[in-house]
Order: sequence, then C-alpha cells, then structure tokens
Amino acid sequence: MIEIELSTQENKEQENYADALKNTHGAAEPKTVIIRFHGTLSRNDITNLQQKLNLNTKGFVVRPPLRSEAISKSGVTYYDENDATIAEEVLEQANQFFEAHGCPLGTTKSFDKQKEKMGTIYLDIVLNC
Repeated sequence: MIEIELSTQENKEQENYADALKNTHGAAEPKTVIIRFHGTLSRNDITNLQQKLNLNTKGFVVRPPLRSEAISKSGVTYYDENDATIAEEVLEQANQFFEAHGCPLGTTKSFDKQKEKMGTIYLDIVLNC
C-alpha cells in the first residue's frame, strides 16, 4: 500500500481541528496526545482513531497523526505522574478501536520524567494488519 502524506493545507486543517477541540474542552491547559504510527496502517485509519479519541474523551486533545519510522513498538508514554489516568484512557481507547477492526494493538505503558515534555502523551502504533 502506498501512503500519501497530507499536504500542507491538510495538515493545517488538522491542526485547526485540534485547536478548536482544545477550546471546546474548556480546560485551561489540556494535555496533548501525539499519535505516531508505522506499518501498513492507512492515514485514514489513524485519522479515524484521532477523531474518536477527540470526541470520546475529555482532558486532552489529539494532534494530527505523524508517520514515523523511528518507533519500533506500540505503546503509550507519558511524562507527568498526574497524566497516568489519561494515558491509561488513551491506551484503552486505542486498544478498543483496533480490536473492533480485528487487529489487536498489544501495547505497553511507560512513564518517563522529562520536564520539557510534561503535559504530552505519545501514543505509538506499529501495526501490519
């Protein structure tokens, strides 16, 4: 399958979408979830997950997904101990999404104390289904 990257305009539209969701969540400082993906997943599948996460949960906003060759396994990483509950919710929602599509994710959760990344949660997805 050939993956077509989003154009600059499409990326801007995705960012505007995420910014609008931040405003509707009403949180002064919502957490940011960054989805990085690798494998045979289509951008459409990942965008559907992004939108599901944005609509079904509160307290965070999912930024436009990024295709990345730098990740080697699926998992969620958070950088503030107070984000553990949100990270767990993101992980659970992602697992449910992929299980419903017949492609279990098999993820792990990890905590990393990096102050410059506090408030950010990374959801890494490596799938070939």
